[in-house]
This record gives sequence, structure tokens and C-alpha cells, in this order.
Amino acid sequence: MADLTKDSTAKHLWSLAVPMYFGIFAIISFNLLDTYFVSKLGITALAAMSFSIPTTLTLIHFNLGLGSGLTSVMSVSIGQKDFVKARQQCTSSLIFVTILVAILIAIGMPFLPKFFTWLGASSEALPMLLDYMEIWLLGLPVLVIPMLGNSAIRATGDTKFPAMIMILAAIANGLLDPLLIFGTPWTPRLELKGAALASLLSRVPVLIASLYILRKREKLLSLKGLSLSIFIKRNLEVLKVAAPISLSNVVVPFASTLVTKQIAVFGLSATAAWAVICRIEAFSLVALMALSSALSPFIGQNLGAKKYNRVKEAIKIACGISFIYSLVIIVLLYLLAPWLGSFFSTQQSVLKECERYFKFVPLSYSFLGFFFIGISYYNVSGKSLQASLISSTRALGFYVCLAIVLSKYFETMGIYAAHALANIFGTILLISHIYYSRKSEKALFSN
Repeated sequence: MADLTKDSTAKHLWSLAVPMYFGIFAIISFNLLDTYFVSKLGITALAAMSFSIPTTLTLIHFNLGLGSGLTSVMSVSIGQKDFVKARQQCTSSLIFVTILVAILIAIGMPFLPKFFTWLGASSEALPMLLDYMEIWLLGLPVLVIPMLGNSAIRATGDTKFPAMIMILAAIANGLLDPLLIFGTPWTPRLELKGAALASLLSRVPVLIASLYILRKREKLLSLKGLSLSIFIKRNLEVLKVAAPISLSNVVVPFASTLVTKQIAVFGLSATAAWAVICRIEAFSLVALMALSSALSPFIGQNLGAKKYNRVKEAIKIACGISFIYSLVIIVLLYLLAPWLGSFFSTQQSVLKECERYFKFVPLSYSFLGFFFIGISYYNVSGKSLQASLISSTRALGFYVCLAIVLSKYFETMGIYAAHALANIFGTILLISHIYYSRKSEKALFSN
């Protein structure tokens, strides 16, 4: 296991963040590639995929919350050199999430048609959407178990292996997508069903590899000494941190669900454009997400070792990098805005919506970078409840409420403005909370 409590802070952050960047990029490329190939099926198929975004993001973000909580508590345990506790936390969490996913599939599958009809899916898009989501939901164990396993591996300070296997999975997904979506002389044309199946098949090796590393290399996956009482105790330790993170993570895609419903009011082109916008924006924010994710194991181990000066130094470095990257990406997206949507659609109405969004909303990304860093620190330091409340206020109190009000006067542009304002107001709220909190937080975020 990597010891992040010694040597150069900047070097550790670099070695953690770069693999995280490529790993998150690989994860996002799944959706990006799916969207690209599905766009070749026409605007109805693209709109159908747009309706899947809130559901898939909700489940993924919930699992990411569990993963963040697991990374946080395990990194602190490792920083304290309590490796038995770290092993029990890892094993207990993986068993728990497996049971949870099985229950979710059994309960959620019958409600898919009613949910997407409520969301606003048209009679044309609904059959395609159900083809995609039924396979996606059944394959959920292959998605969530390795995601949680990779979070446990990152707690050890190893971000390279999780990144490597996700990159390989993304390459496999890119190769399988056109074969399964459009078919070959030897295989049928599956369209959206093929996109879901490609994602599922490409993640199977990730599941096997992550479990193998946890079991054989890190010795973090074992039933040895794991009684029912310890299983419950370790899960409660993880959930104490993870539950607020998962809650706030779920609130974000829930807000996206409400916004998607609002977007659907403005027609098929606006809905299709929204699918493209969400994918491109996620790609643009990869570096900020990687940086904030890299902070978690570093801060966790150093808090566990009571090396607070190293935590402060890491936060200062991360804020500087975030600000510079945000400025670069703002300029690039503004200049490329007229052409970004053309990779996914030739419809002028879709291209126009993408241009309007990316000439305006990225101006708020510099605020968003600081928001990610502050929330990451709060989650690791045992303040995940405060982080959850702030994130939920940003998503529901600012984003959704402003989108509903502004869309009545400015249509889709009002929704885009609501997104930018939510990023700004959410960051101001977080900074205000830090300022009025205990002196220890102010000391870490000063200067």
C-alpha cells in the first residue's frame, strides 16, 4: 500500500490524479461512445437515450457515494495502520452492495414503463428506451461491484490499476458498440439494446480484475473473522460517511430528472440536444473530478496520521490547478461551441442548443472546481452530512427551482442559466459555511 503521509505532496497528488483522470475519462467515454453511435440511429433514438440519463446517473452516483465513503474510511484506517479494520470494511461493503443491487433489480424492473411515461418519453421513444434500460438494469451488478472495488483499491493509494482496467473496458466498449448496435453479416442489429449489451459485456473483465486484486494482491477481501456483528459494525462505519454522500449524489441526478422533464416540454430536438450536452459537459469536467477524487485518499491518510499541514498544502495546490484548468476549458468550449454538437447530430436545432449552452454555462466552471474540492474535504473529514446538505441545496434549491422559474420566460436558455447560477451560488454557500465554521477548517482553506 502506498504511504501518502511522506514525501512530496505535489508528487503524490500528481501520481494519484493522472491515473484518476484517465480512469474517469474511460468511464465517461462509455456514455460518450454510446451517444455517438446511437445518434446514427436518428433523433428519436437520441432522445430516447436522453431519458435514460437521470436513471443511470442516479444509480451510478449512489454507488459513487458508497465508493467515496469506503475510500474515506479505509484511507483513514490505513493511515492509522489498522489493516484488519480496512479489510473488514472492504469485504463488508462489497457484500452489502451485492445484496442491495439484487433487491433494487427485483423492485425496479416492473416500474420502468410507468416511470419513463411520467418522465415524458413519447410513444415512439418508449420501446427503444425500455430495450436499453431493461438490459442496463439487469447488468447493474457488473457495473456497481467493480466500481466499489476500485474505490477500495484507491484507498490504498493505487489509482493506476483502477484506471488501467477502466481504459481497457472503454476500448472494448468502443469495439462492441458498432457491432451490436448496427449488426454484422453474422450478428443481428440490436440498436439501443446493443448499446446496453456492449456496456455490460465490456465491464465483465473489470469485475473479475478488481476482485482478483483485492483478494490476491491487497489481501482486502476475506471472510476471515467477519461475524455478523462485525459485518454490521463495519457497514455502519462506512454508511455513516457514505449515506450522506450517496444522498447528495442521488439528489443531483434527481434534479437532472426534473430538469429533463422540463426540457422535454420544448420538444424532441431540445431533448436530443440535452443528451449531447450532458455527455460533453461530463467529458469537460473530467480533470476537476479526477483532482477532487485524488484528494480523498491523500487527505484521509494524512488526517489519520494527524499531518494537517500536508492536508492544507494539498488543498492549496488543488485549488490553484482547478482555477487554471477552468480558465482553459472555458475558452476552449466557447471557441468550439458552434461545432461541438456536430459529432452527434446534423440537426440544426440540436446544434444551436449545444452552441447556446457551451457559450454560457462553462463560465461557472471555475466556481464548480472549488466546490468539488471543498466537498471532497468535507466527505473525508467526517462532515459528509454538511456536504450533503450543501450539495442538495445547490441541486434542488438553486438548480431546479431556478430552472422552473426561468424556463417560463427564457425557455431552454432559462434552464441553462439556472445551471450556471446553481454552480456559482452553491460554491458561495460552501465558502460561507467554511468561513463560519470552526477555526480548523478556516486554517486549512485560508490563503
